[in-house]
Amino acid sequence: MTTPAPPEPSAVPSSRRGPRGPVAVYGAASAAVLLLIATLALTTPGAAPPAIAAFAPQSLHQIKHAPDNQSGSVGNPGGAPIPVSTPNKKPSPTPSATPPPPALPPPPKTFTCVGNPPRQTADPQSPPCVSSWQGNNGGATTHGVTGTAIRVYMPPLFDNNEYSREVRDLQQYFNTHFEFYGRRLDLAPQQTGSGAEPSATGTCSDIQAQADWVAKQLDVFAAADNGSDSCWYDELARNKVISLSGQTTENAWEQQKLAPYVYSYPGDGDNLMQATGDFVCTQLAGKDAVYSPDPVFSRQKRTYGLIVSATNTQYPASDKLLLARLKSCGITLATAPIYLQQTGSDDSSQGSQDTSAYEAQSANAAAKMASARVSTVICFCQILATVGVSQGAAQQGYHPEWITERSDQNILTQGWNASERNSMLMVSEFPEQIPETESFFVRAMQSVDPGFCPCATALDFLYGQLTYWQLLMLSSGIQMAGPHLTPYTFEHGLQSTSFPNPEDPLHEGIVDFGSGHSMVGDFSISWWNNGAQSPYGGDPPGSWCYAVNGRRFRVGAFPTSSVLPANLASAPCKT
Repeated sequence: MTTPAPPEPSAVPSSRRGPRGPVAVYGAASAAVLLLIATLALTTPGAAPPAIAAFAPQSLHQIKHAPDNQSGSVGNPGGAPIPVSTPNKKPSPTPSATPPPPALPPPPKTFTCVGNPPRQTADPQSPPCVSSWQGNNGGATTHGVTGTAIRVYMPPLFDNNEYSREVRDLQQYFNTHFEFYGRRLDLAPQQTGSGAEPSATGTCSDIQAQADWVAKQLDVFAAADNGSDSCWYDELARNKVISLSGQTTENAWEQQKLAPYVYSYPGDGDNLMQATGDFVCTQLAGKDAVYSPDPVFSRQKRTYGLIVSATNTQYPASDKLLLARLKSCGITLATAPIYLQQTGSDDSSQGSQDTSAYEAQSANAAAKMASARVSTVICFCQILATVGVSQGAAQQGYHPEWITERSDQNILTQGWNASERNSMLMVSEFPEQIPETESFFVRAMQSVDPGFCPCATALDFLYGQLTYWQLLMLSSGIQMAGPHLTPYTFEHGLQSTSFPNPEDPLHEGIVDFGSGHSMVGDFSISWWNNGAQSPYGGDPPGSWCYAVNGRRFRVGAFPTSSVLPANLASAPCKT
């Protein structure tokens, strides 16, 4: 039995914070990564919604139809139309001819459920199956939604045909594989207003202006996002537009404050901090720093330091959770945490001066760790920070162990100085890296576009995969919201659904929104091997390798026996 979604508040407060690029962040981030590779080579709100249509999330049998009391609009048994209030106006004159009868609803689509419990697609992260539905969807239930369309903004990540093709094909895939109750995703909505699109320079005010333009001029229900920018999230939430992120949001409190409008595919930063603490306490505490190439460090008990990229000035990921977990197993830091303050956008910069200053700041952080003789550095570092920290360490002949995150893809890790990579460990929320053709992103593409080949750049594949994950999350929420789609039924649908989560040899991750707004909440343990073969064709040597055959762990359930190999450079990539 499901409970009604809570009433919708009148507004979401605006906020001010330091600048962190909007849509422009994507091009800048791409440029930063490509530079590293080159270097290495060389609105109307709806009423408070009624009970949600969470379609038998606990079902162990194939679902043929929506429940009887949800055959039409939620809370309107039998599909009766939802009453819509209209302003007082003069009655229209009597028509001279009898109007044609209203169009009949389209015939129901029928989907083939997969597995037991039945899920919507072959992807283990897909939601419970809704095989067919027919009824009254309520029409325009909220902004960006009509009786036939759901408008979604996709940022122009690349000005090339490859990414445009990916977006076009994914639109077709999700429209033909998920139940949207008579509607279709529109991933290229036309402008409805007359306002000119604002420039995007990377300041917080410009980010907010861009988000406001997307919400009002494109009239969207949701906006995808491959960066992690709080100025963007805030303004979209103020306009009651859902934002989707393929990256870790800084903390759970940010998502809760902006509920029900901010969602991320990976877990929030607080959960990642706790998982990292679990990993250190269960696998490393009280032991020698054997993964450091420094002969002194490798024969001494570990000492720890912490570096955090603090680009999010209003909702920083709290290191208190990490420090508390470390303290619980007897660990205190050898030196005070270092917070890297970046004034440009997330994972990139708006100008060479900012880039050089940030990298210099990062290199200085490495120098402080070396001075304190820290053997094991926990680095919650973004792309530019990893460049400065690792190069600064290498220049000083400082070779500690590194525990990192946000380097989940091989292309991102190649930015680290090569002499530092072989001592890198990682706790990651993202799915295990597998050959492109085995990924569900490529399978989805090829199901509607058989000629698609993931043969373009590594960045095209990376961002295509991030886009697929965001659209999977969006489509799951729309399907589980039922016909009466609003931001609140979307939230309630995700949080009240028990996803099938079958056994998954590809180790994508368990889907469990719980009371939060992140899709994946468990973690893999991995290490970098400079000599390993990447699963992605065309990559240079080096890859992440996975402990326990890629098995994943939740916070509080990390293994207490050692799962890491004695020698990271010679161990097979799955143990």
